[in-house]
Amino acid sequence: MLLYAVALNDSVCRDAARKAAAGDPANAEQRAQTVVDQARQNGKALNIRLVSPVETEVISQPRLRRDPETDALINPGGLVTGTVILTTEMEMTPLALHLFLIQQPPLKFRSKQSSPISYVIPAN
Repeated sequence: MLLYAVALNDSVCRDAARKAAAGDPANAEQRAQTVVDQARQNGKALNIRLVSPVETEVISQPRLRRDPETDALINPGGLVTGTVILTTEMEMTPLALHLFLIQQPPLKFRSKQSSPISYVIPAN
């Protein structure tokens, strides 16, 4: 049972990291939370949570440029590179511990995963 909990936590964390890295880095935590919420709703992991903050490290991204004709800032679009790092935590009390050690706190398992950002900013 403990091995299953650890593996499930790792799986949800990995999926959340991939989803968080698959879009605008500004919304990474929201996308990761969606994956964790879905795992809870599906009954896979009722006692799992996302540990804030979700770290986003952007290495490079397109910069705004000034249009020489209108003097307005324009977005040239392009690739965003970097990494998303997040942590999930799962709590559980094994039945054997619950029966014999009632006052003990639940066991906590943490998983930390990273995924490369794969996002292209559309040009304006």
